Amino acid sequence: MVKSDKDRIKKTFFQIVESSKESDMLKSELHRTLINQAVVQSISIESKILNPIFLFNHHEPEELRYLERHFPELFNLIIENDSLRNTYSGLRHMISKKRHPDLEWLVNTHKEIFRRTRYDTAGKLRTGKSVEPVIEYPLPHHSIIPEQLKQHFDWLTDRLAQHKKVTSGNLFEHIYICAEMHFRLITSMPFEFGNGIMARLLTDYILLSKNIFPPVIYYSSIERYFHALKNTKVDNYRELTDYFIEMFGENLFRIEGFIEISKIQPDNSNNSTKLNYISTNFN
Repeated sequence: MVKSDKDRIKKTFFQIVESSKESDMLKSELHRTLINQAVVQSISIESKILNPIFLFNHHEPEELRYLERHFPELFNLIIENDSLRNTYSGLRHMISKKRHPDLEWLVNTHKEIFRRTRYDTAGKLRTGKSVEPVIEYPLPHHSIIPEQLKQHFDWLTDRLAQHKKVTSGNLFEHIYICAEMHFRLITSMPFEFGNGIMARLLTDYILLSKNIFPPVIYYSSIERYFHALKNTKVDNYRELTDYFIEMFGENLFRIEGFIEISKIQPDNSNNSTKLNYISTNFN
């Protein structure tokens, strides 16, 4: 990614930070909308369903019962979607308490997301090589996974502690940390299923913990996403970092547009009308 693109992204980010200070409701709604996007897109990528919009729809109890009987795979996606959304709420609480993710958190979170749909593997580290690697990378033996994950989380805690405040000089350093931690978890493949979801969740935790908007990975960019993963190496995270920066920038430009829209609404428009307009059109 060229310097001029990065400079534009950086400038846009700090402008949005200043604009959002004017309205706590606007900032809260933007975060809520981005998290909803992150959840739906992440479930869609993992399941490879054709249209993520299915998960945005509100499903009535009768419809859910019908899906459970006749389309159990779709029903399970809805359940996992709701569970993952609840997990993001837990992330905000964890961040407010200044707690850092660790192996125990990873296992418990995986269990919470998949306990109703994959109860046989939910919250259980893999015990063999039955899992199919996402990328062509040596799959570590299952016996070393706990120690390997502990090292990954210790590394993450140390790296995040180096920057107490997000500045113009270290903004992209946080996205670099996201890329490396993401890659570390993907190559460890600690679970039989859902490793991508957990890696994307960790990516969002890193940025949310620093009050940075998460770089939503869209289902429509799935080929670019896997291409970046496949071209990333242990000693070179540039491909994946650039991809995350691109996604981060795309989300910022969406946010910037909707903030401007909210500003030009008539003075007699109430806040709920503005926020509903933003949330609806962000998709």
